[in-house]
Amino acid sequence: GFVVPHAHFRVFSSSGGSGGGACDAHLREFAQLEAQAKALALSPGASSSAAGALAELFAFYGRLLTADAFTWPDFLAAVFTKLAEHFAASAHESVRSAIVDVFRQGRAHLAQVNDPSKTLQLMETMPSLVPSDAAVHAQVLRSLRADDADEQAAAIAAARALLPHSPAMQDAVFQLIVDGDTDTELLRLLPHAATSSASAQTAWNHCGVLYHDLADDRSAIRCLRAMNALTELHAVRLLDDHLQLVQHAVRNDPRPIVRNFAMLSVQALISASSPAMPEAFGSLIESVVDRLCETTAPLKTKCLALRAVERWCREHALDVRTHERVANEASTSQPPPGIELLMELLRPECFSQSAVAWRRALESLEILCLEFPEDLSVYVVGCLVELVEIALTGDINFDGMKRPIFTALSHIAFASSASAAAHVHVLLRALSSLSAADSSSRAALAVTLFRALRGSASQEDGESLDQLERQLMDAEYASHADRYEIAKLAMTHGYFRLAFALTATVATASDNECFGGWLRALCAISDAEASVARDGRVGLDSIYQLSRAAAYVDTASTSRFKLGFQLQVVTLRAEWMKLVLQAQQFAGEAEYGNAKGAAREATLRDRFRSTAAQYRSLRSTLLGADASTLEALDGAARVCELLAVAVDSFLLLQPPPLTWQPTAPVASNALLSSLSATATTATTATTATTATTAAASSFSPSSSSFVQQTCQALEANIVERVMVLQRVDSSRRASVGGHVMLQLLRAMCATPLGLSQHFFRTAVQSPERRIASSVQFLTAAENTAFTSKPRPRSQLGVPFGTDFNSLLKGVVEIDASARGYWREKLLALDVEVRVGQADKTSAASTSTAWALGNGGVVDDHGVIRERIVLDWSQAVSQARGGGDDGGRGGREASAFLAFETPVHVTAATLGTKGSFQLRAVVLAVDRTGDVWQLAATGCTRGFIVY
Repeated sequence: GFVVPHAHFRVFSSSGGSGGGACDAHLREFAQLEAQAKALALSPGASSSAAGALAELFAFYGRLLTADAFTWPDFLAAVFTKLAEHFAASAHESVRSAIVDVFRQGRAHLAQVNDPSKTLQLMETMPSLVPSDAAVHAQVLRSLRADDADEQAAAIAAARALLPHSPAMQDAVFQLIVDGDTDTELLRLLPHAATSSASAQTAWNHCGVLYHDLADDRSAIRCLRAMNALTELHAVRLLDDHLQLVQHAVRNDPRPIVRNFAMLSVQALISASSPAMPEAFGSLIESVVDRLCETTAPLKTKCLALRAVERWCREHALDVRTHERVANEASTSQPPPGIELLMELLRPECFSQSAVAWRRALESLEILCLEFPEDLSVYVVGCLVELVEIALTGDINFDGMKRPIFTALSHIAFASSASAAAHVHVLLRALSSLSAADSSSRAALAVTLFRALRGSASQEDGESLDQLERQLMDAEYASHADRYEIAKLAMTHGYFRLAFALTATVATASDNECFGGWLRALCAISDAEASVARDGRVGLDSIYQLSRAAAYVDTASTSRFKLGFQLQVVTLRAEWMKLVLQAQQFAGEAEYGNAKGAAREATLRDRFRSTAAQYRSLRSTLLGADASTLEALDGAARVCELLAVAVDSFLLLQPPPLTWQPTAPVASNALLSSLSATATTATTATTATTATTAAASSFSPSSSSFVQQTCQALEANIVERVMVLQRVDSSRRASVGGHVMLQLLRAMCATPLGLSQHFFRTAVQSPERRIASSVQFLTAAENTAFTSKPRPRSQLGVPFGTDFNSLLKGVVEIDASARGYWREKLLALDVEVRVGQADKTSAASTSTAWALGNGGVVDDHGVIRERIVLDWSQAVSQARGGGDDGGRGGREASAFLAFETPVHVTAATLGTKGSFQLRAVVLAVDRTGDVWQLAATGCTRGFIVY
């Protein structure tokens, strides 16, 4: 017979009366028992041994009914409903007797529970059922004054849940607290009990008296916390007084922990207040600044003060500044309020006083620059470069400040390259002064210069670029690993000539077969890309080098490092170069022979589109990767689509397809005017390459963004050139089209596609493959009181012949590194819900052919489909790191997008009694119509038809 493996279940070896709290452990053990019960029920034959094993299994259900489980109606309803279902399905008396014994055991155990806190915890889960029960209210009020800490805590939780449902309870709790009660534990109920501004003022005054009279730290913090909550709810009446109190706490309170909490209160008030700030807020910020500038202030206090000033700048000073700049169409010459203070804190003497506080001030400025690059980058970069110039004169000890300053400059240059481009000569001097041991500072400074000089067209910038490459080639490195890191940075930013020189040196010194093959592959890639960018065209030597690179990557692959992504990227790039080589040949023949394209040009167009589809297919396998990887693959696909449209327009002389919608061009782009003149006057072809470089000077410094914006300008230009081409005489239209096509190809070749950071990683992590999401099905009552979970048994099942209604709620997590990318790309979510019996497998469809939504109502096939348009303005950010101590974390905040849709299952679909399941599949839809399935958790929910 079948024997239950008791060792598999922790519940079997635990004490029935000492179980833990109502948590996920109960659910996991219950799910394991249910899995065993289903396996026994489906075992072949209805033997007595299987019935005996079932009876033994059900005896262990009673051990789930701990004292804490009785405070969880949802869990009890699930257990007892499943037991009732097993009772009805079984024909063996021994099994039925075991199930009845579980009910009896649970009732007997419940009768022995006499802990008042358990009763109060149960009340917390069902506040809407007792809004007018005077006996329950009296019991809660008595327990609020209990001496037992557990009972009082349970009473406070029950009262908090009950107050929104009962005005009488609100009045009783309010009077209980304000009538001379000095127990500060109850103050957390005041924001829920004070329903009017007058009562809120009374409650605030009561907290203020307690704050003045009680000396212990915990009581003062509880008073301030309650007053903060009251002020946020009734800001019009309480804000001025509360700001004065917080200012007093920041300046004069002798207790460090209370001062720190007051700093946290300042941050909360700044976030909750409106832009129309009272004058008292200005004096409060001055008090925070005074505390920040004190040399004897603790580090914790300084960090919290920095966070307060940073939040003040972000929430109010910079917002007002931005509105003024937009209204005046010009920015002022002075930095916004608060920024000057943060820049003052970067003085070298501040670093000698507290290096940690100095770094936190730098991090605050860096985060603000990334959020407001147009308003701040010029001032902050100028301040940092001034520090570098002082260090170059030898007046200060720059060792501890180098790396943070250069790292901050590299991050700011990503958002605004123009601010760093104005200081290239100073940065080059700083780069030449670094020693071999300053590898991290050299890498950060190199990135800053890469981004500042990206797309430079002037002769002076060209000389600076040559000087940068010479310095990095001739620099003294502590090891070949440092030289390899610089080569990787050069390749990700599109500086392949420099990367070739560095990787060739490292490859010569490598004696490892696997890594040596990888280095030679990088050498071949760099050589091919540098040749294309230098000549402005694709030659056979470049294609040959890429074929060698693919062979080297394949050779370097091992069972541990498969390098599949890298091989696909190299193969697709080689295919692109082959197609460009053919396009060059066809365009030259069209210009020379004035012949319109035919079948071979149409085949070339289709192959370009096929390559673009392969790039997008590769991107779909890395939806959870960082933005640089996604943008690089998307930019490569966009280049292929652009060239396919160009073949259509200039070689086949056909209008662009209706499905192709170019994006808006970049304002004031030199490339547009250059190509506009070239199409009609047939100027020399080299003009396009020069114009492309000149146009790129105003672009973002990121390599992938550079390519995207170049394509954006060229897309708009293609539309304009097609219109001009239609006015050219038909006898020479093919020749002019071939000439414009050659110009476009030279422009594309002169725009190197930098490699993504993911190209240099040997493995793909699981979270990088798909976007993460979490969904769950909720009933109406669960959705109304989601935190307290008031779920009686009637909500987990429906009578036969009745519709089942629920709500699908979920959230999508967008990683910080790809938030900006998906904000531009992601449009909506497609949700598909299938309804079926629990015993029958009904996998949710993953088809990407979507019809219109059916309003959350199940169709004839038991499927519910709905499209949900995402609202990015409602996205919630949560930092992965950094707490209230002023640490960074603003740049590492993930975005969470919530969504919901109703689910209505008709009674006709539920044609029989038993257990049913809802199964959901969530797919992301971008603005081009591409669809991907998300990695979702919690996609099933069971319910019972009885």
